Amino acid sequence: MESVTTRTFNRRRLLAGTAGLAGLAATNRALAAPTGRWAPYHVSAQATGEIEFAYYNWGPESIQYFKDMAAAFEASHPGAKIKLTLPPFDQYDQKIQVLLATGNGPDIITTNNATLALVQEGRVLDLTDRIAEDPALKDPNIFVQSGWDLFKFGTDRTYGIYSGADTLLLYYNKSLFDAAGIAYPTEEWTLDNFTEAAKALTKRDGDRVTQWGSVLGSFDADWGWANLVWMEGGDIVDSRPFFNKITLNNEPVLKILHFLNDLVYTHRAAPTPSQSQSVADQGGFESGTVALMVDGGWGIQPRKAITNFEWDVQMLPKGSQGFVGEFWPGTPFLLSANSKNADLAWEYAKWFASDPEAQTLIAKQAIQVPALLSVANSPDFLGQAGLPGNAQAWVKSLQTARPGDLFHAKKSELFDKLWTPEWEKFQNNSITAEEFAQKVEEEGNKLLAG
Repeated sequence: MESVTTRTFNRRRLLAGTAGLAGLAATNRALAAPTGRWAPYHVSAQATGEIEFAYYNWGPESIQYFKDMAAAFEASHPGAKIKLTLPPFDQYDQKIQVLLATGNGPDIITTNNATLALVQEGRVLDLTDRIAEDPALKDPNIFVQSGWDLFKFGTDRTYGIYSGADTLLLYYNKSLFDAAGIAYPTEEWTLDNFTEAAKALTKRDGDRVTQWGSVLGSFDADWGWANLVWMEGGDIVDSRPFFNKITLNNEPVLKILHFLNDLVYTHRAAPTPSQSQSVADQGGFESGTVALMVDGGWGIQPRKAITNFEWDVQMLPKGSQGFVGEFWPGTPFLLSANSKNADLAWEYAKWFASDPEAQTLIAKQAIQVPALLSVANSPDFLGQAGLPGNAQAWVKSLQTARPGDLFHAKKSELFDKLWTPEWEKFQNNSITAEEFAQKVEEEGNKLLAG
């Protein structure tokens, strides 16, 4: 399985990546706040012994985080020991493949470029029956449901579990809105509202832009602007996350491409590619001179340190077909079929995903929405210092969510040879939306089928 080269490292390290995940696209399950308490997490009498947990680290803070999680589990599970293997991110795939090749691989791993092959070879434990034994995991009033299909790998069985989720959000500078006397974004905002605000909040001193009404942010990536296409009733491919054909030359896609192009070149309310580098060099959204930007929830944690202006988040502008969110699983786990202690491995994975203590520890990291909704909707998550006032939008955006990543054996070739070069031409206004869509769809589908 090829890696998702168009995805940012931040998203990959915070969400553990989803290279190798497969399944059907639409999930559209409700994420309503819990209506009542559910039975407390039960400790398994068989959860003793030792297992090896292998994940990558993205720095000292992540190593400490995994140590704290293991210590908390061991404290509540007498006789259990979690051995941690935490190589750097860029060494993880190679490290795991070497360990698995010896036949003595770890009991728990995360998704990686070898995941699909491991599932097909029968080396990943089927968790379907174990998940079914815990009704809370499949209850939409208790647990985030948007990710289960991602772990089916084209089958009717489930081979993984996740402990959180992330999505795209609209970030906005409240101070700039206040100064201009413009109302803040709401859940009812449309792309027209976005455009009008971006135009009104863009300021110039002659030919020099002193304040941008918007920057494209994640809308500059295929996995970002595709979210807008969903809200117009379409998609850029025929199915998710595995796809067979590109579907660009249609009304929903063209509408969004025109929106992006007009924002930059007609309304001049977002920077061109060459101007974007200058904006980034000046600090981007954090500089205080950008009013609107789309980024993932993974951007909240690093922005907690902003003190020079007030900011908040909102759900993305909705389309003609209403609102649809985007979903990436947080901290996904797979269990080795060769584990000598599968009961303990499952107990740790389930504890990570659904125990209130574990989920509260995850909540305090502020890098993903906890999968347990009683925690996701609690002050432990939403009320912690530094989070934006409308952090509830982070949770609510996952009510109707679809997988953000796409997988095809020829995806890297498709993007390297065709999609990216043509997208850059479109970004620079050298070709039209129609020309981009027609060429990439026609030539891209020939490449995929070849």
